[in-house]
Amino acid sequence: MPIFEKPVEEISLDDVEQLVSEGIQEGKQVEYKEYLNLDDGSADHKTTLLAEATSFANSDGGHLIVGIPDDDGRPKHAAGFPVNEIDQTIERWANILRRSTDPPLPTSSFDISAIPTEENRHLIVVGVDRSWRSPHRVTTNDRFYARSPSGRFPLDVGEIRQRILQTERQGETFNEFRNDRIATIAGDGERFDITSSPKFVLHVFSADSLTPGKQIDLSTAELDQDSRPPFLEDSASFGGLDEVYSVDSITVTRGSTDQKISKYVRTFRGGVIESLTKYVFTSDPKHGSPYLSSDNVRTALENTLPDYINYLQTQDLRPPLYVFASIVGAPEFLVKRDSKEDEYDRVPFGNQVLTLPEVTIDSYSADPDSAIDELMDLVWNAGGKSGEPR
Repeated sequence: MPIFEKPVEEISLDDVEQLVSEGIQEGKQVEYKEYLNLDDGSADHKTTLLAEATSFANSDGGHLIVGIPDDDGRPKHAAGFPVNEIDQTIERWANILRRSTDPPLPTSSFDISAIPTEENRHLIVVGVDRSWRSPHRVTTNDRFYARSPSGRFPLDVGEIRQRILQTERQGETFNEFRNDRIATIAGDGERFDITSSPKFVLHVFSADSLTPGKQIDLSTAELDQDSRPPFLEDSASFGGLDEVYSVDSITVTRGSTDQKISKYVRTFRGGVIESLTKYVFTSDPKHGSPYLSSDNVRTALENTLPDYINYLQTQDLRPPLYVFASIVGAPEFLVKRDSKEDEYDRVPFGNQVLTLPEVTIDSYSADPDSAIDELMDLVWNAGGKSGEPR
């Protein structure tokens, strides 16, 4: 049904009436309720809202539509129900979803909208995405729920344990993928030669990346496409471009692949972006050691991370996004404080390969600057500093 593909705020009365006219049965994607009254302190109604919303979040997402009486799961009519002060009602429901779930439902994982029907009556639509923090517990009755084609059902202890392990395993899978790729880069395992200079590598994953069967349209990442992810760079650069095809990815390089490659961006079929550059590093004759310009790194991230986020969104990959930064071939170097000319901090990482912890971006509407701040602090923390000077 088209209604399930729309943002919640774009769902209209006509869309809901189509559900009714076609007799769309309650099930895995949709649930109907004649009304919910959360104004009188009713614990039962509050628990119902929480149970339905978390059942969608703990499964594949879906919609709760309040204001529709049903007959054994089939909608009867889009009557709506009386709602006073609709904005305050929506805010109250959202607060309940955040405050009465454990872990709290991410704000980015649900949306609530009201559709007027007649006089003071409204339909309230609660759209919930699959949550990356699942499984979520309803704190009012201490239960976990999920969905099947028959609707909501409580999870037993074994199912809860299994879902917790699946969530943990996803993070492990992303780390394993990143570590394998960094080992390939550091070990000269690529099909083309990569510079031996120190390198900065960025990986950006969606929650859907590496999901079995999930594939993006790799043609959008080809060399001649304006849509392709850009190079990780702090300023525009010039020179020839080349591209390398493989079974699982497309790599666009700066310069011909029969030369040493110092910059590339690689897009994987599962929806992972890998970007490498040596140009945030430079050397200083006075110190004789390569240095990492924190200003260059920050500018490169500001120039490219929003484009990576936008690219993954256009590929219909669901948030959150995970950003991993790695430094290869720089066991010790200087970090230049660009705001103070000729002042450096020595950062002895002690390893040829440094893999930093992931940074999470909860939703596509989130400000990428906060993720960039966190990435920059991680670089400084790895060198024993409290954070990037600001």
